[in-house]
Amino acid sequence: MILLDENIVADERDKLLRWRIPFKQIGVEVCEKGIKDEQIIPFLLTLTFPTFFTQDQRFYKKHLCHDGYSIVLLDVKRYKAAAYLRRFLQHPVFRAKKQRRGLVLRLSIEGISFWTKKSEKEIHTFWSDDV
Repeated sequence: MILLDENIVADERDKLLRWRIPFKQIGVEVCEKGIKDEQIIPFLLTLTFPTFFTQDQRFYKKHLCHDGYSIVLLDVKRYKAAAYLRRFLQHPVFRAKKQRRGLVLRLSIEGISFWTKKSEKEIHTFWSDDV
């Protein structure tokens, strides 16, 4: 399941709908609007391996790595969030749910940085030319 934080703006949500990317958004299809940040992780654990996309910097922390979900920080301008989400889902290293599982990632114009439970240092990869 692709799950959007409520901080993803409506215009970006509309782009994802036009591109036929299936998702649910907090405060729209799931949960109540205004859910507190500290309630999101327990909610993720009730779902089957969701990939949670947010623009909230507080979610890019190594200690949040868990085999039950993945977290993706969209560290881009608000009006670019949908494009980077789609680009990420097409990336050959991360396109499958099992490839993302357990990671906490940050997407930026420079590339993709991420943590795993076992990594001592942040890992960085560039955007693939294949997409």
